[in-house]
Amino acid sequence: MRGNEEMVHVYVNKIKSLTNWGKIIFPASKLKYYPPQFILRDPVEQNVSAALHKGNEVAVIVFSIHNLAILKREMDSAASQRLWEQVREAFHTVIREEIPSDQIAAVRAYYQDGIALFLKIDHKMDTVPNIDFTIQLILEKLQTKVWRSLQQSVQPIFCTGYIFIDRQIDQLRDAI
Repeated sequence: MRGNEEMVHVYVNKIKSLTNWGKIIFPASKLKYYPPQFILRDPVEQNVSAALHKGNEVAVIVFSIHNLAILKREMDSAASQRLWEQVREAFHTVIREEIPSDQIAAVRAYYQDGIALFLKIDHKMDTVPNIDFTIQLILEKLQTKVWRSLQQSVQPIFCTGYIFIDRQIDQLRDAI
């Protein structure tokens, strides 16, 4: 019986691998949430470049877990991985609920302790206080979703910040 479970697990992993390879043919606009980086192309770079060419600014908002090292010390590696998956899923849910899809250029992991949100900013409609409000709204909802799901003595502490990508940069990849 155990051998069958292992075979199913092997086949599921192969199917997931093939699914990820299938993403190479998707247009960049469909690969917004944690897109894989391909050697042939980078969906984040393509989406940011498209936003800049349309006349928008792009703000990179980073949400990082300040006390991730402390949380990892309290958990085993499997629990730590589950925590990170819960944070990613909660973040995905919150931004889909709070931000219109046409304003999102991309979402990707930021080093090992955070998530970077690339937002398209139209200066005719969006202002810095609106960005600050959006950050606070996402942060509050993210904290309640993550805190509710955790049974840890130490809760994650999120740090945020944002920066605009300069349009005059020669290498967009370096800016990203």
